This record gives sequence, structure tokens and C-alpha cells, in this order.
Amino acid sequence: MRKIFSGLICAFAVIFLASFVSAQLTFSSQPNTLYNLGDVVDLTINVIPSTNLGGDLFVYLMCNGNEEEVNHQWVGSQKELTITIPLTINYTDFIDRVPNLCKAEAMFENDAPVLTNDFKVSNFANISITWKNKNFNPRDAVFIMGNAVKENGQNVNGLAEISITSQANSIYSASGAVNNGYFYFNFTLPSNIPSGSKLVDLKVYELDSSVHQTNKGHTSFTLLVNQVPTTLNLVPKDSVIDIIPGRTYSVKAILYDQGGDKINSPVNFNITQSNGESMGEKQVNTDEFINIPISYNDAPDTWRVLATASGLSSNLNFNILRNEKVSVELINRTLLVTNKGNVPYNNPIQINLGGKSLTFNVSLGVDESKKYVLTAPEGDYSVEVLSGGSSLFTGDLFLTGNAINIQEASQGVISFVQYRWMWGIVLLVLVFAIFFFFRKWHKKRFFKRINMNKKFRLRDGIVVSGGEPDFYSKDRIINSRNIADLSLSMQGEKQNASIICLNIKNFGDVRLGKGGVNETMNRLRDVVDESKAAIYENGSYLFFIFAPAKTKEFNNELAAIETAEKIRRILDDHNRLLKQKIEFGMSVHFGTMIAKQGINGLKFMSLGNFISNAKKLASLSTGEVFLSNEIRNRTATDIKTEKHSSGDVEYHTLLEIRNREKNQRFIKEFMSKMEKEEKDTNRKFFEH
Repeated sequence: MRKIFSGLICAFAVIFLASFVSAQLTFSSQPNTLYNLGDVVDLTINVIPSTNLGGDLFVYLMCNGNEEEVNHQWVGSQKELTITIPLTINYTDFIDRVPNLCKAEAMFENDAPVLTNDFKVSNFANISITWKNKNFNPRDAVFIMGNAVKENGQNVNGLAEISITSQANSIYSASGAVNNGYFYFNFTLPSNIPSGSKLVDLKVYELDSSVHQTNKGHTSFTLLVNQVPTTLNLVPKDSVIDIIPGRTYSVKAILYDQGGDKINSPVNFNITQSNGESMGEKQVNTDEFINIPISYNDAPDTWRVLATASGLSSNLNFNILRNEKVSVELINRTLLVTNKGNVPYNNPIQINLGGKSLTFNVSLGVDESKKYVLTAPEGDYSVEVLSGGSSLFTGDLFLTGNAINIQEASQGVISFVQYRWMWGIVLLVLVFAIFFFFRKWHKKRFFKRINMNKKFRLRDGIVVSGGEPDFYSKDRIINSRNIADLSLSMQGEKQNASIICLNIKNFGDVRLGKGGVNETMNRLRDVVDESKAAIYENGSYLFFIFAPAKTKEFNNELAAIETAEKIRRILDDHNRLLKQKIEFGMSVHFGTMIAKQGINGLKFMSLGNFISNAKKLASLSTGEVFLSNEIRNRTATDIKTEKHSSGDVEYHTLLEIRNREKNQRFIKEFMSKMEKEEKDTNRKFFEH
């Protein structure tokens, strides 16, 4: 009995002691150093229980101080277990932190746990973009492609999303598949997309079985949209479309891009009448008004403004209104009525004189004037002139006559000569007029004889006299009857013209006329007068204009070049012999202008940049004759030149004029003419 009891005690002791003996637990394999979400961690665990009774095996995933049970099973005997840990979105809460380091923990029953090495779990994907161009126009096709690779080096298989925004406004958005890391987008930009830099936002991600986003990547970059002109609008000042003659019509051009933003650009304007005749050209910048002066006598018409800029054009019509208008002046007892309107004037005019009202019909063409003589019994009168109920003149006047009357001046003369006692006065006035005219003529002949022995000299093939010019003005450096005046608005013939521009660089010294300057300027005048050109002065710039309206020749290009060469030789001769130098630059240019020859000289209006281009070339010259491309191309066979450029300006230096025979003939004809004039002067003197 005692032996049985002792055996039981030993058995219980063995069992009791066995519960304190640990099982053997080891990891026979370690995890990789890096995983992405969706990967599986494979682990091999060796378990040797301490008894045949077995126990529970627990496996945990521990990341950043948090743990999650990933496996639980009963192990009854020695085993080598393979444990898989899927890295799913369930662990994102503690995986998606920094640092995202993890380890696996295995524990058998209440034994001490066994840990694996640290490993990283990532949800990051890297994106690389490939495209050929980053600058685009509206309606251009855009092709963007790229690759997405997870941090573990494996390609992404999922979705890609793209969005393009401009100032927080969405322009384009789309999504597409990412297959084996590759994705692309192909789309067309909207036609009205604003210009400038656009933010392109691109992201990729994978989805798990629960359609949750797992591995993600994001990048952004800019896309540049060019500014493309799309619309050119003409805007009249104060929305005026009807203009009264004598005022100025103002209009500006506004250039818009595809997004409705303004573009700054030069604009070329061309103004034409309804019959197509050009009234002038001008270039200004966008959003800047161009002023078109309308003369008081411009006929009623519809004018057209055409603007062109950046390959776009726009036109606008405005109307010159009909304007019936007369002006009156009362000089002594003569009433001068002038048509200041733009249409013939056919209306009655009323005169209130001495309590009596006189009405007479006036018929005047545009700019036409007529004189009317007022008569009344001798005395002072208040006079008022009215037309259409509007007062044209009010004043006081002393009149003489038999009765209150008004008649046209020509009729007044007839009635005037009916008085016989006036004939004596008329004859007496005629006698005195003839006497003074004879004295003046005789005196002029006398001084002409005195100057008949003045000597002529030949310099550079030009015969010059030492006398003063016939026409003198202190405001001009060259005195000539062949003058030209610039007009900003005129009607005339549009014609091709050649122009010489002489830039006197030390103008302040030269205009004093000292040191033989006046004589040299007279020589220049003789050369220009002989070539039938007109002279226009603008500050230190002298322009010699060869226009068909003046020269009566259509081809003046070579004549202008020959004259320029003569001028250069005269100035070089002056600078070589005299102390007072004339620093100069000279150019010859070809273009178009509106010109009209009148009694007081040539009136002209430059078209485009005709005058300014000639001035620019002359300012570059330092004593040479510079030719523009336009005139050089028209005379290439007759001259020899050398091409140059300065910035964006191309020009040619005149080296030689091949047509020497024509030059010699010109000089001989000029000398013969001067000799003939001298012989005629001597002959008339001896005859007298």
C-alpha cells in the first residue's frame, strides 16, 4: 500500500514539474527586408512541445508599437509550420506611419515569444513621366505616358488618374488602367483654354479585393499653353459711327487670345473711301487710339477702317455726315458768304437791316465764296444775318446809298460805273497805277544790269552764282520756290515716289549760315531745282522729294540716286575746303505717298513708314549715301552697291553709278543753259 502511494506521488510530481518545462520554438526562415501592401510574408516555424499534450501557437504582426494577431493554431506534437501573413489594407492604420518597420512574433502557450528580424511594409509607388513637348496651342493633341513601380521594385497594376486645372478651375480630367507598370493619356486641349502654365496632377494606385486603394503614387508638373491670337475687334471712341466734318474720328484695335485675354501687338491701319481710294496708312499698338482727321469739306461718304494684326483682320465703317454750313464776314459794306460745308449750299439768307428784312437766295459750291454789297441811306445800322433761323452775324455798320438793298458784287460794279462822275476817279487811279508800275519795273531792270557782270564758277559739274536766291525765308536753311508741305489728311493722287533724306548732324552750327554754308546750300538748291524735286524741311532733316506730280516722270529712282551723289560731292568739297564743317548723313528711299502740286508748292502725305524709314537710314550714315532695299532693287543694273545691316535694318552703300554718260549729258545741258541765260542778259542790256 505504501509503495502504491509513493508511486502516485512521484507521478504527480513529474506532471507538475513538466508544466514548468518550456517548449522549443524557432523561426527557421526570416522575412524579406521590404514589402508592399498586397504582398505575403512567408515564415517557417519549428515547434517542439514540451509534452505530448501539445498547446496553442500564436503568431502576431507588430508594427510601430502596435500588434495584430495573424495566426492561431493548436500544435500537438513536434512540427515545422509554414505561416503566411498577407499584408492587407486591414493593417494600414499602423503600417501607414513613419517609421513603418514591422516584425513577426510567435508564442507557444505561455512560453516566452520569439521575434523575427525587422522588415519594412510600404504602400508607396514611384511615378516617372515621359512626353515630347510641354508647350501647346489650343486644340493640340497631348500625349503623356509613364511608368509606376512599387517600392519593392514590382510594377503597379491598377489605375491612373489625371487632372489639369487653371486657377482652381478644372480643364480636363480622366482615368486609365496601369498595366504592368505602364499607363498613358491621349487627349486634345480645348479651343478656349486660357494661356499660361497649367497644373497637371497625376496619381496611380492599386485596389485590393475590397476595392480599397493600396499602393499609391502621386506627382504634379506644369503644362504651358501658348497665347494664340483669335479675335481682332475695332472699337470706336465713345461708340461713334457718324462723324461731323471738321472733327476727328478715333478708333482702336483690341486683339484677344483664345481665352479672351488681351494681346499687345502692332496693328496696321488702312483708311479708304467708299470708292476704294486710300486716305492713308498708320501703325500703332493695340488698345491705342488712331485719330483720323476729317476735313470740313470732305464729302458725305462711308469710310472704311481696315486693321490687320498677327494674321487677323477686322474692318469698321463710319459715316461722314452731310453738313450744310456757311460763314459770313462783313467788311465795310461788303458781305462775304463762304460755303464751309461739304455739300453745295442752296438756301435763302435773311438780313435784318434798319427795321427792314431782306431775303436773297445763295447758291455756292463747296469752298465757293460770293460777295454782296449792302446799301442804305447814310447812317449807322444794326445788322443781323440769319440762315435757317440761326444767327450768322450781328453787328453795327455805317452804310451809304439811296435805299436799303443788297446785290451781288458783280451787279454792284455795273451800277457803280453808271455814275459818270466816278469815271474821272477811275482814270486818275489808273494813271497813278501805271506810273508806279513803270517806276518799279525800271528800277528792277536797273539793278539787273548792275548784276549782269556777276561771275559764275563750276564746282563738281554744277554752275553756281554768288547772288542770293530769289525766294527767301529765315525759317528754311535752303531757299527755293520748289518747296513741299506735309499734310496729315489730304485728297490727291497715290503715287510711287523716291526721296532723298539729308540729315545735318550739327544743325545748330550750320543754320547760322557762317563759313560759306549759305553758298553751299545755294549749290544744293540749284542741283535739286534742276532735278525738279521738291524740298521739305523737318528740323535737322532735309527731304528732296521726287514725285511724279512734281517731276512729271514716273521713274525717278535713278535720278534721285544721281542727285544724292551730287549732293554728297558738294558737301565733301565744302568740308575739304572750308573751316565750318557740315556733318551729314544721307539716304535714298522708295515708297508711296499722296501728292498734289499746287500754286504754293507740293502738298504730300506720306503712307506707311516712308518718311520715318528714310530718316532712320540717314541717321545711320556718316557721310555716305545709304540706299534702302526698295530703291536698290529697282536700280540694281545701273549702280554698284555694298550690302550692310544694323540690327534689323538692311541697307546698301552706294559705290558707283554706272550710267556715266547720262551724268555727263546732264552737266553739259546745265552749263549750256546757264551760258544761254548769260548771253540773253547781255543782249537785252545792249538793246535797252
